[in-house]
Amino acid sequence: MHKMSTTLQDKKEEAMKKLLMMAALTGVTLWGAMPAHAAVYTYTLPDEYIGSSGPDAILGAPYDITQTIVHIDQTSITFDFYSADDGGYFTEGILRYGMGDLFLDTTGGTTWNYVVELNNPVANNTFIQSSGIATLYVADPDMIQNGSVRLDEAALYDPSGQSPVGSAGSWEIKSTDDWTYNYLSITMPLALAGWNGTSPLGFHWTMACGNDVVQDVVRPIPEPATMLLFGTGILGLAGIMRRRTQP
Repeated sequence: MHKMSTTLQDKKEEAMKKLLMMAALTGVTLWGAMPAHAAVYTYTLPDEYIGSSGPDAILGAPYDITQTIVHIDQTSITFDFYSADDGGYFTEGILRYGMGDLFLDTTGGTTWNYVVELNNPVANNTFIQSSGIATLYVADPDMIQNGSVRLDEAALYDPSGQSPVGSAGSWEIKSTDDWTYNYLSITMPLALAGWNGTSPLGFHWTMACGNDVVQDVVRPIPEPATMLLFGTGILGLAGIMRRRTQP
């Protein structure tokens, strides 16, 4: 009886080892098979790089960028740049100074190897277009223009003579739900050249004057639903193995 009990225990231990091995292998397989663009991720960045307060102030709080929200889903990546309340850059300042383009580093650094050019809307103190095409280019350092007020910050890009990379996106000046102030929203197809949708992505944006600068790195994380599905699968495998080891 003792011998039979020991044999059964050995079988259970062996089955558990197989289960753990299967779980490890399945985890590698599932993770490797996941589409690179399967994440759904929202990243909120407070304005902490170069703001319009303290020693960095140039044009005052109305041109401050309060936060940036980056949203990644299965098909696109969206950058939302929120200006200050009560006038904000995208309500007033943009009419004087212009938009500003979005610079990217697909290695998570600050070399700005790509740029999203917002078809260069021109400010004329009376009207500026509220939406347009966002086009991705390989960044040529010689074509980067710095801000007109903060002269050491990349603000605009001149794509003259260059061909776009991949599909074009879009940009739009939007209003908050309560219409308190406007913000800039830039959406690009997720398949940005040189970026797989899961590795760190450095970004840099400032208005054409260069007053307030937002710069950081997006580090996507796995979608919670994907991890839940993976965990459920492992539990299912555990149940199957347990059944097989029962006498």
